Amino acid sequence: VHSVEEADGLHFLTMQLVEGQPLDRVVPEGGLTTPQILEIATALADALAAAHDKGIVHRDLKPENIFVPDDGPARIIDFGLAQLQKLARESLEVSAHSATAQDAGTAEYMSPEQCEGIVDADRRSDIYSVGVLLYEILSGAPPFWGRAADVREAHRSKRPVPLSLKVQCPAELD
Repeated sequence: VHSVEEADGLHFLTMQLVEGQPLDRVVPEGGLTTPQILEIATALADALAAAHDKGIVHRDLKPENIFVPDDGPARIIDFGLAQLQKLARESLEVSAHSATAQDAGTAEYMSPEQCEGIVDADRRSDIYSVGVLLYEILSGAPPFWGRAADVREAHRSKRPVPLSLKVQCPAELD
């Protein structure tokens, strides 16, 4: 995000054009190697840290919103549901774009707080979503999937199957 602007009473973000492939198209059927996963994880952590340092919470991290360019690190895109942290509570209480806080995001990647409908979810929600993304690129599937209501309940009340029971991975990643 380069800037937050306003024109004729409408707020908008300006962002860099990034050409590449979304993460879900980059991951081969057999998965990525540990170095590739760590490279993506590092890039996501750096990008989130930069956004969070500016008070921006993405709120919709998912494979389609992670772009992997041919010539650089993975990038977070589509800040359409992003909020400035200090404004999160006010902007979600009444929103023309989402009926409830639970509707803001994609169930498979939402944090327990978002699934609960907590309107002032913070940077920890994004960090949780990155964990879900990494789980998926290691194992081939998000920890919970199915009907949105069931997935939200699982994020609130269940622990995912440990990665080591699904795939061979270093203990540090498990």
